[in-house]
Amino acid sequence: YDDTLRALIHQFKFNQMPDLALPLAERFRMRLEDMGFVFFDSILVPVPAHPARRRERGYNPAALLAQELAKQIDTPCQPQLATRLKHSAHQSSLPDDARKKTLKDAFHFQPPPADQPESTRLVLVDDVVHSGRTIGQLARTARKAGWKNIDAVCFCA
Repeated sequence: YDDTLRALIHQFKFNQMPDLALPLAERFRMRLEDMGFVFFDSILVPVPAHPARRRERGYNPAALLAQELAKQIDTPCQPQLATRLKHSAHQSSLPDDARKKTLKDAFHFQPPPADQPESTRLVLVDDVVHSGRTIGQLARTARKAGWKNIDAVCFCA
């Protein structure tokens, strides 16, 4: 998360520049490949944005990034599996203890369909991870919904 990437991510997230999703996803894919991350039998699920936040931005940055990444790696992206139920201030603007409180019961996750192979792996996708609380809470919600194999990737930490 160097200064150049920080500037690009801020443009992407806060200055209505959704077209940056493609080049950011290309860089994301290359970095994941370099790390040896394999997307076998996976479904990408972006960290959901609350509807009010989507209206504010016009899009969900994590969803755009996940959708572009999914195209590049030929893996399904199913943003509809997760929903954000609670609206809060931008997580990056909150101290760690406040993040924990705003994330309690913040998500809903669809259970796996009855015909979904148990080996299917959810890969939660986020653009920026600060404390890890958001992605952790989403993973716990997915596990409670019945998903067994859950990983997470983020563009910047």
